[in-house]
Amino acid sequence: MLLDQETADLPRDAHLGRWFLASGVVGLVMALLLAVGLHYDSVSSGLVEALWPAAMVQLIDPRTVGAKIAVGLIAYGSNFLIYGLVGAVIGFCTNRLLRSPKRQ
Repeated sequence: MLLDQETADLPRDAHLGRWFLASGVVGLVMALLLAVGLHYDSVSSGLVEALWPAAMVQLIDPRTVGAKIAVGLIAYGSNFLIYGLVGAVIGFCTNRLLRSPKRQ
């Protein structure tokens, strides 16, 4: 550990990165599953818009390879970021609830 847990909150709060990464991976997997479902017309568009808000970026018709990569990074990366931020907030709240002093 970088610092003692008695002297600083940094090691205790370092778990937020793990929450961010784990939730971001869930968001990325969700986007991939929804993309496959859209390809086979087995997912409603309302569900896709609710779980993958950046899917509308894929409506752009890129012509170059670089533009296709940029559209993919925006569509999938933004879902990773959204889910990761939600996971970090949940991890922060969970940490604060678990560390709060018990009321007597």
